[in-house]
Amino acid sequence: MKKRIAVFGAGWGSEILLQFMNGIKDAISTENADIFLFLCFPLLTDELSSTKGELNIFSLPVLKNFDGAIIFGNSIDFDEVFDSINASCKEAGIPTVSCGRRPDYGYFISPENKKGMEELCKHLCNEHGFKDVFYIAGSRNNPDSNLRLDAIKSVFKEYDPDNIYYTNWDLTAAASCINEFVDSGKKLPDVFMCANDGLAIFAANELMTRGYRIPEDVCVTGFDDTYSSSVFNPTLTSVSQNLYELGRESLKLVLNHKENDPYADVLIPCTIKKRESTGCKKSNDEANAARADIGHRIFIDRLISNNFDTKLNYLDAQLLSGKEFLDIYNSLSGFYSMNSGFEKGNMHILLDPDYENSVYDEGVILRENGYPDYMFDIFSMNDGKISFNPYFETEKLVPNIENDTEGNHIYILSPLHDGDITMGYYVFRDIIDEIDRNNNLVRYEQRLNSIFIKYRKNLLANFLNNKLMIINETDPMTGVKNRNAYDVYITGINKAIVNKNSNDFSIVIFDINDLKKVNDEYGHEYGDAYIINSCKLLCNVFKHSPVFRIGGDEFVTFLKGDDYSIRNTLLNELQERLNGIENSTAEKWDRVSVAYGMGDFDPKIDLSVSDVFKRADVLMYENKKEYKEKLKG
Repeated sequence: MKKRIAVFGAGWGSEILLQFMNGIKDAISTENADIFLFLCFPLLTDELSSTKGELNIFSLPVLKNFDGAIIFGNSIDFDEVFDSINASCKEAGIPTVSCGRRPDYGYFISPENKKGMEELCKHLCNEHGFKDVFYIAGSRNNPDSNLRLDAIKSVFKEYDPDNIYYTNWDLTAAASCINEFVDSGKKLPDVFMCANDGLAIFAANELMTRGYRIPEDVCVTGFDDTYSSSVFNPTLTSVSQNLYELGRESLKLVLNHKENDPYADVLIPCTIKKRESTGCKKSNDEANAARADIGHRIFIDRLISNNFDTKLNYLDAQLLSGKEFLDIYNSLSGFYSMNSGFEKGNMHILLDPDYENSVYDEGVILRENGYPDYMFDIFSMNDGKISFNPYFETEKLVPNIENDTEGNHIYILSPLHDGDITMGYYVFRDIIDEIDRNNNLVRYEQRLNSIFIKYRKNLLANFLNNKLMIINETDPMTGVKNRNAYDVYITGINKAIVNKNSNDFSIVIFDINDLKKVNDEYGHEYGDAYIINSCKLLCNVFKHSPVFRIGGDEFVTFLKGDDYSIRNTLLNELQERLNGIENSTAEKWDRVSVAYGMGDFDPKIDLSVSDVFKRADVLMYENKKEYKEKLKG
């Protein structure tokens, strides 16, 4: 039986996460195991509600169902979230590895961050003679960022503790730091050392924009040795954390752990990459080859990106054309049957059942924490085969996974949410390369979230509009359709008459007898009861035809189809019921009497409903006259 390993990671550092996941992918190639990557994209700069909605995906797995867990702590910049995941792993009693953040439970595996940064600092100090350092940091509580700061302090003994700027990993903040520094008039340091390559690139670019030369006027270093650092101009001196190896070793630790084995620390050496941004010339051939490669990638990625955006726009338009909940399934089925290349024929979208329920019942509140025991599997596609599996057991995570018995797979599970409100989640399989390609996964998640937020609003608006229409077209006393509904109804029939395609129909007009007498003798409360009882009689006889109340004591029905064929039988039934009521000993307000008249549509002479109505009205008054004469006699 396949082993199941849970991996928890945030995708803001997409390139380092991809390196790490590629190491895991390589390590499982010789194992019988599946990887479940619970992935989200929270930022410290996001609104709290949005961040909470993203991080909720980490509460999805029931960890007792897993054979191990790996927490990519380098990417999870939220102490309480990291601690919660680690505590859940401990409670489940599964082998656990934490990468980059020291856990209370499990293995701690980490690049030798501090040692790697110390080696870089020694290189800058001993080989370049640098003394004055400014550190562009990540967040205040991030252990990696703080270890790099400790390394700077340990090597540069005269380091000024005020020479630090916290960015919260917001790349544009690195540019703001440079602008503030330059505008202050201070002398530039020997080197701006940055907590990662992204910050370094933004800092270097802003320095060059302000007219400074790198490395002639000032040097810049990064950390992580991302692909971008090797092709940026100038190429960036950086430190490789060997994250690929970190991923490989993490999976081995989990799979090879034996019960009662002690947990230990595992350190992976870092490697300094000396490049142009500190005056360490890189081989021109190597730099040119890397830049030629990225030039090729930019061209291809631009084409892929344009195609990807077109795909998402079409998906948006397809889904938002629906009016009812299950229209989502039809739209998704039609779309993905023709457009599943990115997803490699594997895609699942699961919604909280309350996503729909809350539209129609204001008492249903969408949850903010966790997921329900059952999800609505609104769409599933396995190897190109589309299925629909409502009320899927959430604990199983991926629909039809029991059929994925061949080979090892990496499932990516990401959240669907509206701020801090849970809508559901979606699943991809075996597309980890997309983690760092044009931000595709981020864009996909953002678009799906936007679509399902708007779709739910569409459902709610459609429901409220229908409810308002019902209210607007319903007689509040009797519950049948009112004059507004009647006017709308006959507009459609008149149009058909004008276009010469109207079917046969009859109009029956009813007028309640003795209503004034009941009101005068018993009061309007009993008069209202008299109207209601009269309406019930009409609805019971003409149960398959629409009944309209078009005045205080006047009703109309239209007979079509089968009711048109038996129209005379229905009128006879009405008369028999009226006769029975007349001869009963019930109270006056229960002994209803109704005058009626029927007119048949004649396409040869009738130009509108009004023509038929007039003939029915004449017959109704004749019937009422007969009733009054009967009372006199």
